[in-house]
Amino acid sequence: MGRGQRRVRLEAEYVIREVRPTDLPLLEWYGTYSHLRNMEQANLEDVASGRKLWLVAVLGSFPIGHIKVNLCVEDRTRGNPRGYLFALRVFEPFQNLGIGTELIAAAEEQLRWRGYHFASIAVAITNDRARRLYERLGYRVYREEIGRWQYVDLRGQLQRVEEPEYLMDKPL
Repeated sequence: MGRGQRRVRLEAEYVIREVRPTDLPLLEWYGTYSHLRNMEQANLEDVASGRKLWLVAVLGSFPIGHIKVNLCVEDRTRGNPRGYLFALRVFEPFQNLGIGTELIAAAEEQLRWRGYHFASIAVAITNDRARRLYERLGYRVYREEIGRWQYVDLRGQLQRVEEPEYLMDKPL
C-alpha cells in the first residue's frame, strides 16, 4: 500500500449470484461502461442460451462487481473441458476488498460443478496488478498474443480493440 493509503474492510455483506436483465443498466456504473451496452445485451443473450455464465457481486440491489465465463471454449493443446473467464470488473470504490478474488472463486466453482477441468483467463501485458492476482490464485502464463475483440458502440459504430495480453490457465 502506498503512503497515506489504508485498507478498508467492507462491513456490509454482498451476495454473488447470476446476472439478471435488471442488472444491466446498473452495470454501466454511472456511464463508465455505457459504450458497451450493446455488447452486454448480447452477453446476456449468450447467458440465456447457455453459452456463457455471468456472475455479479451485489450489495443491496447494486452490482459492485462481475465476471463472465465463456462455456464453449476448446483448446486441445491445453486440455478440455475448459472455461474462459473474462471481463472481471469491480466498481472502483469497492476495489482491493477481495471481491474480485471471490468472483473468480465462484466462477471456478461453477465450472467444476459443470464438469470442467481447466480455467483460462487473459490479462493485458500492462496490467501487472491483475496478473499478480491471477498468479496468486494459481494461474500461470502459457502464451502471449494480441487480444482482439470488437463491439458496436451506442452510435452503431463497430469498435475494434487490440491489446497485447498473456493467456493464463490453471487446473480446477
